[in-house]
Parts: sequence; C-alpha cells; structure tokens
Amino acid sequence: FEMTDLGDLHYFLGMEIWRDQDHIFLGQNKYCQKILTTFGMEDCKSVTTPVEQGVKFSNEDSSEKVDATLYRKVIGMILYLSNTRPDIAYAVSLLSSFSHCPR
Repeated sequence: FEMTDLGDLHYFLGMEIWRDQDHIFLGQNKYCQKILTTFGMEDCKSVTTPVEQGVKFSNEDSSEKVDATLYRKVIGMILYLSNTRPDIAYAVSLLSSFSHCPR
C-alpha cells in the first residue's frame, strides 16, 4: 500500500500538538473553551486547586438531586480534558464516583 506524508501533526482528537527543537507539547485549549461555552462559564474565575481540601462528599445527603444526564456529560467532557491536565484528574475521578446518583 502507498503512504502519504501529511506533514507535522497540529490537531488530533481535540488535542493540539506543537513542538520545538527538543520537545513535543500537548494541549486542549480549544476543547477547554468549548466546555466553558457549552455550560455558559466563559467568564468564570480560575482556581489553583479544583477541590477544596478536607471536604467530605456523600450521596446520603438531603440536598436536591441534579439532572443526571447533564452531570454525566460534564464529567465525561472534563474526564477527557484530564488527559492533558493531570492536576484535575483527582477532582474529576472523585466527582465521577457520584455519577450514578448526583446531588
């Protein structure tokens, strides 16, 4: 079979790829902006830690249930974002453990 060289890879499956002479970099800036736009959070402020330390989560809470489909959509999108953002991986995995009955 014949193969064609398409040049350097710049964008693949929502990941941006760029390189310099010695390194290859991955990012998901466009995907992150898409998430913020999808959920109307373009003007939100960033934080240094995605989960407050010492907070105990429980699904036995008397708080109001949220739309499970929307919750799973948010978690799924952010889970894919954690491929290039290991700093949010713990928070996303913690929140995804409540996707069966979100509150």
